[in-house]
Amino acid sequence: MSSSKAARETRVREFIDITGASPQEAARFLKATSYRLDAALEAFSNDPTAMRAAEQQRLSGGEGGISIRNLDKLWDKYRDVEKPDEIHFEGTIRYCEDLGIAPEDIVMLAVAWLTKAPTMGHFSKKGWTDGWREARRDTIELQRAYIDRLRADLHKGDTFRQVYAFTFDYAKAEGQKSMQYEIAQELWKLLIPSDPAADFPTSHLDLWLEFLQTRGERPVSKDTWNLFLDFTRTIDPLFQEHDEEAAWPSVIDDFVDFARHSLACMAQPA
Repeated sequence: MSSSKAARETRVREFIDITGASPQEAARFLKATSYRLDAALEAFSNDPTAMRAAEQQRLSGGEGGISIRNLDKLWDKYRDVEKPDEIHFEGTIRYCEDLGIAPEDIVMLAVAWLTKAPTMGHFSKKGWTDGWREARRDTIELQRAYIDRLRADLHKGDTFRQVYAFTFDYAKAEGQKSMQYEIAQELWKLLIPSDPAADFPTSHLDLWLEFLQTRGERPVSKDTWNLFLDFTRTIDPLFQEHDEEAAWPSVIDDFVDFARHSLACMAQPA
């Protein structure tokens, strides 16, 4: 057997191991990409029909094995020793490294949302397994390729809202009804500028955080957290069209007064 043929067959086996696709599908994708494995995997991850066929292949015990076995094997790389049904901070850091993203990257909130992570830096086996199985990504290579799709989904207003709403329970301390101001502040700085459905400038977000500081940096309620996103999506640049008769939390009504006064002061000549 020539070395080039052996190399091609090795690529086919690797493709099958990663995707669970049939040998015929593996050869098709690899041939189309001159047997460049990364390019073939990317093409595969963008082909819903091929993904569905590979899922059926896995579930039927085909060449690529059963997807749950792949997920179990991957889970075991990161799980906590004492609590094997959980991934804790150290495992999450290793997982982020293998995904090729920083723990503080906004897309990690989308990963947490997808996998129904219970608290920051933690994953439960059931949520993690169900999330990735539904996404049909049962290897680290396929999950890494899926990150770009999650990042793109954050540019969709409805998906962004779901991730934003999820973040409240994810980020608040266990057993607490509110989120600590310091955590809410950092998450707002991360999330609000990335909202595709809002045109809320950073200067206005700075005013919001300054206002909350004047109130003693109180914990943030779920109602305030969720409705602040709606507020940023609807308020005009000068805060003149705010409807005080609407069902906004009082903290948002008070902020509008604060913002109007601040903008008026800034508009005065020196």
